[in-house]
Amino acid sequence: MPGRVVSAAVVLLLSLALVSCSLSGGKDSRYDGTGAWFEVTGTVIDEMNQPVAGIRVSYTDSFFGTVTGDSDPEGRFELRGNLIPSSNITLVATDLGDGQNWGDYATVTSVVSLEESGETPGAYYADGVVIYIYRTLGGDW
Repeated sequence: MPGRVVSAAVVLLLSLALVSCSLSGGKDSRYDGTGAWFEVTGTVIDEMNQPVAGIRVSYTDSFFGTVTGDSDPEGRFELRGNLIPSSNITLVATDLGDGQNWGDYATVTSVVSLEESGETPGAYYADGVVIYIYRTLGGDW
């Protein structure tokens, strides 16, 4: 009889764990470490080394989601958010196609190395990042 009680207790605990996992969003419950803060600043330039406005730069973290920033008239962008601590992140630069560039630029990805801040534990940054973006062959020159 004690064996059945232990088995029933194990089944109950496993059931509670599964329910807890599905109620908390499934995959998100797998990450139980401490998140980190990050900041990336940089410039988007074209094939003629000119700044490009209207480019959305984004980073997607598997736990914390997506952070975006749009390039200004000088091509500058800034991203700030949370991430699972990492020394590299992949940025995606996409033409917004909102009348500034008319979707003329191809989407590009860029791997950026982050440095851990010595002053702020759990904070990572990258300054002076340059993303090179190119016109698509279908765009008007």
